[in-house]
Amino acid sequence: DIITSYTAILKDELRPAMGCTEPISIAYAASILTDVLGGRAEAISVGLSGNIIKNVKSVVVPATGGMHGIESAVAAGVIANAYEQKLEVLGVLQEQDIEQIAAYKDQCNIEIYELNSRCSFDLKLTGKRGDDVATVRIKENHTNVVAVTRNDVSLLGRYCETHDENVTAESAKELRENLLNVRDIVTFAEEVPLDELRPYLEKQIELNMTIAEEGLKHSYGASIGKLLLQIGVADTARRARAYAAAGSDARMSG
Repeated sequence: DIITSYTAILKDELRPAMGCTEPISIAYAASILTDVLGGRAEAISVGLSGNIIKNVKSVVVPATGGMHGIESAVAAGVIANAYEQKLEVLGVLQEQDIEQIAAYKDQCNIEIYELNSRCSFDLKLTGKRGDDVATVRIKENHTNVVAVTRNDVSLLGRYCETHDENVTAESAKELRENLLNVRDIVTFAEEVPLDELRPYLEKQIELNMTIAEEGLKHSYGASIGKLLLQIGVADTARRARAYAAAGSDARMSG
């Protein structure tokens, strides 16, 4: 059933996230690691696929007072310690936590290496606390936790993601790779009952417009969104590009 399957995929994709999703996913993994160890790790090794390293190294991590980079994402996730919030994990941080994040970055031995993986999105965190060693691995998408261990004992069941009852983790991947095609996407768009999707789409519009307007009001990054509105005729096409760019300007600035 195309309608049921595509609806499940769309709902799974339309989830809120703070800032650039790569550092948030690292923070999410660090929060899981902290929970598994029962406290903050004394040393953490961070294995990342090359594409993640490229995307994380320069963007600002939200709720950190302007810190950027992989170490900041790890430290913020550890201090937040709120894995249940997933891609909104850093939303629990307060201004007073910024000093703790900076201090933890200095205290914890955080080592980064490139993960030898064929998957463009693949990360593995290994942490040590006392005599305990824990690992967390997220692969293929930002919340797809595929492995969690403590002292070589699997705890994945506690942390792995639950999917729509019609789409298991494996079948969701298969749908994305094999069943998504333009013809069926058009059919889905024409036939899906919009009332079922309305809450998800309206939330998406609200969040995207809010971040775009923030990017147009203030100077973030290269301020491409603001620049586009300052040059040429602000017709519909230019405004669409400007709002999209402004949203990106603000997100990548934390």
